[in-house]
Amino acid sequence: MIRKKISWSELGMAVLTVMVTAAYPWIFLYASNIKEVSLTDILFPMAELMLWGVVLLALFWICKVPLRKAGVLSAIFLFLFYNYASLENVIRKILPFARYWHILPTVLLLFVVFAWWFTAKAPKPVVEISQMLVPILFSGLVVINIITAIPGGIQKMNVRADSPDELQTDEAVLKEESSTGNQPNIYLLIFDEYASFHQLEEYYGYDNKDFRDFLTEHNFVVSDESRNEYPVTNIVLTNMLNLEYVVDSGTPVAEQEMLRETPYLYTFLKEKGYSINGVGDTTWLGIPKEDSAEKETTSIEGYTLETLFLQKSMMYPLANGNSASERVQMEKYLVEMDHMVQVPNTSQFTLSYVKSPHQPFLFDEHGGNVSASEWHNWDRLENYLGQLKYITTLIEDAVDNIMKDDPNSVVIICSDHGARGGGNVDFPIEEKARILMACYTQGTPNENLMDLSGVNTLRAILTQLGLGNFDLLEVPYEY
Repeated sequence: MIRKKISWSELGMAVLTVMVTAAYPWIFLYASNIKEVSLTDILFPMAELMLWGVVLLALFWICKVPLRKAGVLSAIFLFLFYNYASLENVIRKILPFARYWHILPTVLLLFVVFAWWFTAKAPKPVVEISQMLVPILFSGLVVINIITAIPGGIQKMNVRADSPDELQTDEAVLKEESSTGNQPNIYLLIFDEYASFHQLEEYYGYDNKDFRDFLTEHNFVVSDESRNEYPVTNIVLTNMLNLEYVVDSGTPVAEQEMLRETPYLYTFLKEKGYSINGVGDTTWLGIPKEDSAEKETTSIEGYTLETLFLQKSMMYPLANGNSASERVQMEKYLVEMDHMVQVPNTSQFTLSYVKSPHQPFLFDEHGGNVSASEWHNWDRLENYLGQLKYITTLIEDAVDNIMKDDPNSVVIICSDHGARGGGNVDFPIEEKARILMACYTQGTPNENLMDLSGVNTLRAILTQLGLGNFDLLEVPYEY
């Protein structure tokens, strides 16, 4: 059988159909997370999906499917591919016993049957309507998401991070003669997404009383009303490490990264004779470590865009596979935390950052494994709560070590934000911004540190230690 000569108009329409269908999920992810990510973050994966769409189109054409029909079938398969997890969830609610390896082959088989019917048996009006409607539908979705992203994009372009010369901190402190000698060590322990005592009790029905009692018995001042400016890690920690509110939700990611490369806190402490140490994942916070990868740009929930895409697609087990390797890395960081005590009074600043109890939920309350199906499941409250309980035991062990070997130190235990939730679990933004905050200052509780934000806690402690004179700042809450 001699094939009909290729019509360039039909080829162009088929390719366009595939392109807009492949572009839609990535433009949607960008528009939904525009304050946290850059346009460049979606360009390569979007182009990759477009390429696979064109390959699929070519395969249909090789199988003698007319180009316009091949474009429609390719678009339908792409849509099915990147929305597969939602379809599977619906099927599993109807058939609870069904699993991925049951459902995926069935879905693929049904698609093959549909493709045969659409190619050989579908009525002409159905085909013509499909060939017209599919590209219009996905083009419309792309345009709508671009339009919704424009205001956020304009805001990002207009917001300029304050330059270091504009910081409110008294720069004269850096011109003072650098202090050397035996100054108390400072430990800043940050636990990503560790909920406040209030949030745990109010929304999880869990009284974290044992941890509070542990802290107070060790002469920590424990805050109940400490809140940060916005429940996003990159923003909060960039500001904390610069002792100023230098970025907000509209600051471009590249500018945030620049401000974390050599943050003001490190510069100031070095001028005062301190050495800077990193424990856990601190490379992205300006303290390079050989075994720590650069932190990828993430959504407000803390996922990379690639992970968000995978979680919804036919390849969602790969997202779980990434979590398995993350558990191995997390275990290394937790061991580091248990051995971070410095020689007393040697002017050491130690920053420990651990991305936990933030999802993925890899540990139960005893440190055991969690089923892969639960790694990103907020709906089962015990997933987050179990990981938090386990991390709490490790915090207590680390504190015991510091109290034993370096009791004249300063220890700040805090989170960047509270539990943000996911799936069907959500919290008011004020609750997401409420944080864990507990401060130990050389064995003498200081009530002046009660209920301060992360930035103001650091400023107040540096002032208390006589390292500078830092006034408290008004917190620019973004909610």
